[in-house]
Amino acid sequence: MRNKPNMWANAKRSILVVFALVLMSEISLSQSGSQTISSLYSRGYFDEVARIAPAQISRFSQSGRVAEASDLAVLTCRTFIQLGRLDEAAQIVERFISDSSLRTRSPGSVASLYLCKAGVSRSKRDSGAVLENLRLAHSLSANDSKTLAAYQLEVGRTLYSAGHDFAAIVWLENAEREALANGQTSIYYDALRFLSLAWTAKFYYANALSYAEKLVTKSSIGEYEHRSRIAHLELASLLDLTGQPRRSKDLYLKGLALSTRAKVNYHAGQFLSSLLLRSLYENDSESARSYLARLETIDKEKQFSFERLLGRALVENFNGNRTLSDEYFSKLANEKGTSDYVVPYWKGTIAEKEQNWKELIANAHHLRKLTEDENFQDDLPRIYYKLALGSWRLGEEKSAREYAAKALSLFEPFRNATTVDLSIAMMEAHHSVYRLLSEIHVTSDSTKAFEYSELLKANLLRDRIERSMLKPRPDLSDPIRNQLLTTSRNYIDGKENQAALMKLENGIVADKQTARLQTQDFSTQDLKLPKDVTIVSYEFTPSGQLLAFVLESGKPLRAVKLTVNEERVVNLASETQSKMKDRIFFKIDGKKIYDLLLKPLDLNSSHIVIVPDKQLWRIPFHALSPDGNKYLIETKTVSYSPSVYLLKQQLLYEPPNRKTIQIFANDTFNRQKLGYVNSEAVSIGKLFGASPRLNASQVGSGNGYPSFRYARPTR
Repeated sequence: MRNKPNMWANAKRSILVVFALVLMSEISLSQSGSQTISSLYSRGYFDEVARIAPAQISRFSQSGRVAEASDLAVLTCRTFIQLGRLDEAAQIVERFISDSSLRTRSPGSVASLYLCKAGVSRSKRDSGAVLENLRLAHSLSANDSKTLAAYQLEVGRTLYSAGHDFAAIVWLENAEREALANGQTSIYYDALRFLSLAWTAKFYYANALSYAEKLVTKSSIGEYEHRSRIAHLELASLLDLTGQPRRSKDLYLKGLALSTRAKVNYHAGQFLSSLLLRSLYENDSESARSYLARLETIDKEKQFSFERLLGRALVENFNGNRTLSDEYFSKLANEKGTSDYVVPYWKGTIAEKEQNWKELIANAHHLRKLTEDENFQDDLPRIYYKLALGSWRLGEEKSAREYAAKALSLFEPFRNATTVDLSIAMMEAHHSVYRLLSEIHVTSDSTKAFEYSELLKANLLRDRIERSMLKPRPDLSDPIRNQLLTTSRNYIDGKENQAALMKLENGIVADKQTARLQTQDFSTQDLKLPKDVTIVSYEFTPSGQLLAFVLESGKPLRAVKLTVNEERVVNLASETQSKMKDRIFFKIDGKKIYDLLLKPLDLNSSHIVIVPDKQLWRIPFHALSPDGNKYLIETKTVSYSPSVYLLKQQLLYEPPNRKTIQIFANDTFNRQKLGYVNSEAVSIGKLFGASPRLNASQVGSGNGYPSFRYARPTR
């Protein structure tokens, strides 16, 4: 009988072991399931997360693991937001917010729930609910550094979505630092992303690129594949915006490869859509057709119906199938696109390509109305330029001048703003207005046409040097940052209204370095050319025609319309550069170009100053040949200038009187004799009354490469 208790004890022990094993198995499965869901989310498989996460949340809740259930609910809420299922996103967190035990044991978890609700409200554009949820989250996260980063990120995103970009930047920078300090990779990546977007919105492109490039670098080596793909897409778009098309295309292709490898068709579709439209913009219909075919293959869920129809319409049009193109454009009317501007923009582009000026004007008027209704002022200057171009091509000179003048007046706020750099597209449109006005006036008033040409060249220089979008700009000062932080915090807390924050944002002027060139005098008055000097200033009109403005000492300005067009010059420049590289550019080649660019101008001066335009900068005018026997430089002095205005400014000053010069020469290079080096050095020395130092020795350059110590003139 004494064995019975032992038998019972053994049985009891066995039951406990089995129970423990079952419990451990359930915990292991739960942990495995949670980790799987987190992994799926980080990789961007949102449909799969939405399918399996709710059941896992229920299992956690039923087993009493409420904190873990609420954390997974936050992840699922974010998933539903990504999928646009906003009501489900709100419902999934609502049940946990009211759990009093969770609030007591894990206030940080409840704060995260409120932050997710704020995200839902932001997606619904319910600003009142957003601020209320942020306040509730802050009341629970003030002493929790881990949750504080998430709160700062959500505030930054909220301010950015409301257009308070500078204030958003301050909060996002705080979130970036807090997240990095606490190892919160997801929040850190999101902070980098929205910092890039906010700086872009304020036209601080150097800052925006810095954050976007950092995000691509960081996210490419981590587990967050979803963020990495988005980072590639947004950096590629930013590179396009800042005039770096090659780097942009490389990023699009890399992002496409990442999306294809991960089998995320939605992201692949985004990259393919961008590549498709880029190809069409560049008139590469073959590549466009290839990208379109791939897009149609992967778009199983019909998420890119609009993009596919637009692609078909454009590809068919570019291939000459106008009827089929029109059919696709008709079908687009029933599709929901990303923007109402897309179709009239591309229809206008097609009309301009086909020289259908009435159609161009019709689509430009459509865009103008949309733009004015939505108050997108930065799009209006380009639209008015298109109206001017279409009117001019139809022979309506008065309307063309009026529209061009309107375009210029709309450019001025952007051109003279100290905190705004023009996008590449806006720069090109601004330059095109001056080209068009020059073309309009060249027949009736060549002097006025020349002045517009000089305005063009002045702005080209300004945009490429002073207004470069990639130029670093002064940062926000500490006092300004403190003001932004205080005012925006008061706004979030309900102590100040939105107007106070907007007033502060609008008053910030962080870049005072850009000078205004519009007040400069670009006329030919007081231009005192030295005797026997001629200036030839070239300009391409919007139609591709090449004008040459000829200024000669003691003679009135001449405007000559040359027979060569821009397309021919592009080809000539490319051929010339290639021949020079291969050392096969001969005098006969130079004569062909001379006959096109200089011979019609009937120049007699001994000194010619060339002011090139566009691809003409790649033409070596000094190496052209008037007769096929001698180079131009053998009979004329040839100089170059970026504009006549700059040359005029230089002529106002006395030339420098260089009294001394040091000349070094060595006629041996790679153990080979250079026949004329020493004699050239002697000839130069005679000009300045100095003796050259021949057989000059090498000195270290400090970078591992040998160098010569060259002459440096002194005053």
